[in-house]
Amino acid sequence: MKNPNNIILGGILILLGGILLGIVNHWFSFEISMRELSKYWPILIVLAGVAVLFDGRRSIMNSTSVLLVALAIPFGIYNCTSNSINRFQVEIDDDEFDAQISEDDSSSKLDHKSYTVPKLAGVQTAELKIEGGAAEFDLEPSEDSTLFVADTHKGGKINYSLREQTEGSHQKVEFKMKGRKSFKWNEKGVDNKILFKLNTQPIWDIKMEVGAGDVDYDLSKHKVQKLKFETGASNIVLTLGDLLDKTEVDIESGVANIEIKVPESVGCEIKVDGALNAKDFPGFTKINSKLYQTPGFDTATKKILIRTESGMSNFEVKRY
Repeated sequence: MKNPNNIILGGILILLGGILLGIVNHWFSFEISMRELSKYWPILIVLAGVAVLFDGRRSIMNSTSVLLVALAIPFGIYNCTSNSINRFQVEIDDDEFDAQISEDDSSSKLDHKSYTVPKLAGVQTAELKIEGGAAEFDLEPSEDSTLFVADTHKGGKINYSLREQTEGSHQKVEFKMKGRKSFKWNEKGVDNKILFKLNTQPIWDIKMEVGAGDVDYDLSKHKVQKLKFETGASNIVLTLGDLLDKTEVDIESGVANIEIKVPESVGCEIKVDGALNAKDFPGFTKINSKLYQTPGFDTATKKILIRTESGMSNFEVKRY
């Protein structure tokens, strides 16, 4: 009697080989993307269960079930990563996002506008929340008289809103991109560029929610208590300082290239959670596959705690 597992495995291999042979030789067109195909990865788990049921030995670990589960894992990872990017694309479509590609440098045609929040007397802590679509973001210190400045350069029909609220010694700022989001990609990047300027005196909590972005923040002169990013796909470069005893950095992304610079004078801990992460942490000790620390972290008087969760990332932390 033929082994049922061999029949199932043989049928899968014949079907898969026939499809690939037809595509390579253009016998037929296969009008479905890998993203669409990956949505059906649980079917492989179901087939693995069928293989177990028909196994005469009633063993879970047979050749067919192992092969099917092994195929299901990368498809599941790919699907999770793609969903993060897809959510970003859906948000763009809902907001009537209009992207145009251009080889010309349109920076000279960008509209400039500045948004300013004065620093009130007695303010000791500040909170900044940023929401928006695709843009290039930079940050530098502001003058003593201003708490927050956003210098915007835009080429599309993009509108911004600014809200400020003060409660005692705490000042809160919300800066949002709204309306129709239209931009052009040219040789020098996106034509939606924002330069933020933050006062260096108060202790800051910063939260940034963007669909996609090219972020370059030098916070070495700022007292940052908490810094959180939520993004679909971004290139993030951060430079942190040692002005507080504890700084927490939290990054959640679909796909990201992350580079963080931390002072050698502080202890640093990195927690990495994600499906596919390329990691480069020179000078750190690997505690386990998801946890890294600088030597002497437990006894350090000043600490930076970094946590990242992403579907796919290239993650680098350097000490300076």
